[in-house]
Amino acid sequence: MKFYVGNLNFRVTEDELRALFEPYGPINDLIILTDRETGRSRGFGFITLADDEKAKQAYDDLNQKDFEGRTLVMNEARDRNDRPTGGGYAGGGQQPARGAAGDAGYTTRSEGGYSNRTYTNNHTDPASEVVDSSGDDDEVPESGGYSGGYSRGGDA
Repeated sequence: MKFYVGNLNFRVTEDELRALFEPYGPINDLIILTDRETGRSRGFGFITLADDEKAKQAYDDLNQKDFEGRTLVMNEARDRNDRPTGGGYAGGGQQPARGAAGDAGYTTRSEGGYSNRTYTNNHTDPASEVVDSSGDDDEVPESGGYSGGYSRGGDA
C-alpha cells in the first residue's frame, strides 16, 4: 500500500523516515521530494509498504502524530490517472467558451481551448461624437469612431 506522507520537517531524511516505518514491515519504496533548484526537501514524500495489513496499522498509528516537531499527515496515494485535474490557470480543466453571445457553455483544453473567433470593439466614446454648435442646420459628418484620445496632428 502506498501512502503520501506530508507536513514533514524539512530536515527529515529518507533514512529517518525509513526508521519510522520499518516496524510496520518491509518497505518497497520510499522517497522525499526535493526542490529541483535548491535540493531542499519540499516537506512531503511517498512510501510503499509491502504488507497491506501492517500498512493500515502504520496509518492508524502515525497519521496526525508528532514526528520531528511536526504533525504527520498521511493519505493513501492515488494513481496519477485517478487524481482530479484543473485547479490552476495553466493546469487544464474547463475554460469559458468563446462562442456566440449568450453561450455560457464551457470547452475543455482537449477540445481546443479558446476559439479563433475575432471580436470587435463596439465601444462608442461620447466625446468623439461631432456636435454642430454653429446654429445652422447643415448635415454633420459622421465621426470615424472612437479615437482613443489621440489625434494625427495638423492633418486630422
